[in-house]
Amino acid sequence: MATTRWRDTTSNSLDDAIALIMRPKEDDLAEKSAYTNWRMTKFYDENQNIELDGKDIEYNYISFSCDVVRQGDQPIEDRTINYNGFIIAYRNGKAINYIINKNSDALKVLRRMLKYSGRSEVVKNNYQVGSDTFVWLVNRVYSRNNIIDPEETGERVISIDAIKGFRGNSADSGTTVSANGESVMNILSTLSFLLESKNLNQVKLELGYLTHDSIELTLSNTGTANTTCEKYMGEYMDGGKESCLAKLYLLIYLEIMPRLIQAYNTECENGGWNSKKYIEFLTEVANELTSKIDNKKQTLAV
Repeated sequence: MATTRWRDTTSNSLDDAIALIMRPKEDDLAEKSAYTNWRMTKFYDENQNIELDGKDIEYNYISFSCDVVRQGDQPIEDRTINYNGFIIAYRNGKAINYIINKNSDALKVLRRMLKYSGRSEVVKNNYQVGSDTFVWLVNRVYSRNNIIDPEETGERVISIDAIKGFRGNSADSGTTVSANGESVMNILSTLSFLLESKNLNQVKLELGYLTHDSIELTLSNTGTANTTCEKYMGEYMDGGKESCLAKLYLLIYLEIMPRLIQAYNTECENGGWNSKKYIEFLTEVANELTSKIDNKKQTLAV
């Protein structure tokens, strides 16, 4: 499940925010979809600390579940579904943020948990990445220029080791085009996808960063980020799934994403990536495909 990030504009205390999340919830049966039987579990008795991007980050991991009952005439068991997820609540020294594995309904769930009823008490705090950023990433991997060093220090480089998948809208219809799997970066799939896709809206990366040998990260143009500990290799492997997810998402939101965006913006500013470079990329892929087809035709003609 993809995550989104939200900033709390009301509270500056992580303990106070977690206390609001953990307190007993009242069933709200007046709504079209009632959220009932809340169950909250705080993973750490005491908040944890981790240093990221030179800052001391205080955090905790909370899993939750509830029953969502929609209105209707059917028996209540036919109108009830179980709803569950997790929240990583953290303080970066200035503000309280929540990483939650919900998207379209994330704000509604957070407001119910915190019992907020005013306006702008919780606001979206996602990174803005677009189609061109995703094409830039594909180009970096395809051209084997996959080491990204946004600060040019050689110390905190990101290695984009593979593109595992991408998705976008077709240029000539409302359909979706996508590609997935280990061989997704082969020349034919790359060219056909780039030609068919009007806008890339999602990309799945395999990357390395510092002591983290393999992180699978899926980004979308709606600002969501998704990863999994099952595909992860690195220093966060010890400590269980909850510990791994908490640290991994904090690393993604606080170090990896800012550095990727910084590198993209820098390359755009210095002329390393623009519409001309995009055309050169397409031409390179097309020429390589033509060469392979000619070679194959000669082999078959023998």
